[in-house]
Amino acid sequence: MLRKIYIFSPLLSGIFISFYSSAALIPATLPELLPYAVKNNVSLPVQQAQLNALTGETQSAEALLFNNPVIDWNSGKRRNVAGNPDQVRQSEWGAGISQTFEVAGQQGYRQASARSAMNTFREESLDTRNQVVLTTSILFYQILVLQEKVRLESDAVALYSRAESLVARQRQSGSATRLDNNLATIERQLASNQLLAARQALQDTRNELARYLLTSEDAIPEMRGDFDNTAKALPYTYVSLNARLENTPGVRTLEWQEKSASAELDLQKAARIPDVTLGVSYTRDGPDNSREDLTTLSVSVPLPFFQRNEAGIGQATTALTRSQLNLNTFRNAQKQQLKNQWNKLDNLKSRVEILNKQILPAADMNKRLTLLAQESGQSSLPDVLLTSQQILNAQRTRLDTLLEYQTTRLTLENIANWRGQELP
Repeated sequence: MLRKIYIFSPLLSGIFISFYSSAALIPATLPELLPYAVKNNVSLPVQQAQLNALTGETQSAEALLFNNPVIDWNSGKRRNVAGNPDQVRQSEWGAGISQTFEVAGQQGYRQASARSAMNTFREESLDTRNQVVLTTSILFYQILVLQEKVRLESDAVALYSRAESLVARQRQSGSATRLDNNLATIERQLASNQLLAARQALQDTRNELARYLLTSEDAIPEMRGDFDNTAKALPYTYVSLNARLENTPGVRTLEWQEKSASAELDLQKAARIPDVTLGVSYTRDGPDNSREDLTTLSVSVPLPFFQRNEAGIGQATTALTRSQLNLNTFRNAQKQQLKNQWNKLDNLKSRVEILNKQILPAADMNKRLTLLAQESGQSSLPDVLLTSQQILNAQRTRLDTLLEYQTTRLTLENIANWRGQELP
């Protein structure tokens, strides 16, 4: 029952994207982007189709009589041979109406099942909205981090390009070796490769967001926002999130499914009691001088000797048991997932703190010391390259860790149905 984060439909995207290809730029900040995403995403057509089907089922369940009345008519000509030398034909006709009534409360059970199905749809719609918010938020932070990665890798290419040019001049003057030149060239090419990879990842993520929002990649602007808010205290605790688990859309959906399955079981049990059919008919027959008018009232009840609806009851019982098992399984999995994500978030916060307060400051200090040593002729090119690599690796690790932190935080809040200020 646990849902995946990315559930796209390429077919639906292809159908609807043509209508939005010329749309204006979508919002560039997360608080503005989320309401737009809730109103424009690939799951809306599916939800509308489900709503139409459930509306039909509800209208059918609320009908005055489940079985329609039956009207019959018969007409004929009678010719009596004896005492009828002129071969006169006598017209005879009859008409009647019958109605089958459910006498075991089936209509109430059917209505209860329809109401439960409609409430299930409402909860599923809310859960879908949360999934849309989660998916859009994760893609937003991915784009935000990848934009920063592209800038970082661009700076790295510029840095190694300057180093390569400097070494080339030093080699001409005889103060640098061919090995130094090769080292600088390799580092510049590696940096260029990292830049190309970052740009491709950014383009792929922008396309993914565009497909999800039924728009084109050109409508995705450069995102703006803060992806490092680890220093801020979270507005909730593990205990407060855990207390919200019983009121999440996923739990409420499964609870309504259980109620719907229970109503269906009651309906199947009630089907063992036969329906009663009442009928009234009127006939006119016989010759004109002795015509007979006959009014008949009929009652018919099938005898439930052989068909006791065992198959329907068995299937409904299985469905109820399965829904109860799904609910218990989902509750346990939800609690375990919340615990795992909370521990992971705490671990990531510690890792970001180490990077921000210890590794990056030390790497920056090494960079300044290396530059001073290089100016005084006490530092070689390998030392400069090693220091630059350490700084770049630390910054790359920081960006990756921050993205993982944001993804974990969003997943944690989605599990507990926590709605922050940025959610619509």
